[in-house]
Amino acid sequence: MARPSPPSNATQEQPAAALQGRPVPLDASFCARAAKLMRRSLSPKLASNESLLIEGELAHGYALLKVIIENAEHSHRAQLEVCVQSDVNNIDNPLDARDLALDFAHLVAKQYMAEDRFMVLPGTWEEHVLKDKTVLFRGERCNPTLEREAELLLAEHGFAPDGAPLHPSDDDDPTTPS
Repeated sequence: MARPSPPSNATQEQPAAALQGRPVPLDASFCARAAKLMRRSLSPKLASNESLLIEGELAHGYALLKVIIENAEHSHRAQLEVCVQSDVNNIDNPLDARDLALDFAHLVAKQYMAEDRFMVLPGTWEEHVLKDKTVLFRGERCNPTLEREAELLLAEHGFAPDGAPLHPSDDDDPTTPS
């Protein structure tokens, strides 16, 4: 995939903040251009009702990039996350880590689409090698519509999305004497 070129009015604020150790969101125009290029590359397999979004963050120690593919009905969402650690890979410029993350994310997205979205996505970080650098990858597939319905059902019965009671009774309070 061709790498998005920086806009002519690009500033170095983002890398400067990242060099100070504070994670900063990836530049919105970079993400939009990268997503457009990735959509073009994946267009034979990307359905007309699917959106592809790229987001992430950049810090001196790492670049984190997420590719989100979701259908219009919100019944299928895949999130592919790639992290490139700068120190482990001897990368001085955070933008180099970001670009490596983008390259790997593109490869994974192509594989995901080639396998008709049946690719097994690891829920925990897995190490991979690209261009003699270590890249971390994890992914998640979900049904946002179904998850919202489940959360509403739980709430109707007094539970938070994590299963904890919304209004614990006095019986559940360990400080209440028996």
